[in-house]
Amino acid sequence: LGGSTKQVVTVDLERSTGGRALMLRGDENAYDVASPMDEIVSVAVDMQGSSGYAGGKMLRPLSAATSTGSNSSVLTPGTTGAGGTTSGGVAHLHLTAASTLGSLTAKVQHSTSGSSWADLVTFTAATAETFQRSTVSGTVKERLRSSIVTFSGGAGASATLAVAFSRRVRT
Repeated sequence: LGGSTKQVVTVDLERSTGGRALMLRGDENAYDVASPMDEIVSVAVDMQGSSGYAGGKMLRPLSAATSTGSNSSVLTPGTTGAGGTTSGGVAHLHLTAASTLGSLTAKVQHSTSGSSWADLVTFTAATAETFQRSTVSGTVKERLRSSIVTFSGGAGASATLAVAFSRRVRT
């Protein structure tokens, strides 16, 4: 508890692509796992948050993947003439389960039109359960999507992951 590695937390409020997400990075102060007999296991966590973002969007709600591909785009009208925002943002990746996974690389991409996409964030290739947080500066176009660009592994390889992004609205 209270170690030097800050935890990355994403709360998916709507469980849908484009749904609202709360995102933060923080220090874990305390936790409790309760497991009454024949009951559901509950977990309570107390964190001191830093770098919080309340206006996040789920680009990929927590779900299984077995191959490369892109999720539906999420439209977030912005403030620039091109439809984006200019203060950057933060992206979270949570890979919560991996079965015979060789490697998985996920990206956040952005677009003005929805027909041509540019890479905004490329997460480090993952080979097992992990979480990652990446910040970007500059313009973020109005349409965002998550994409799995590499996926390798043995027969029946699968991964369960979620991706969220929040625009920085203040400089």
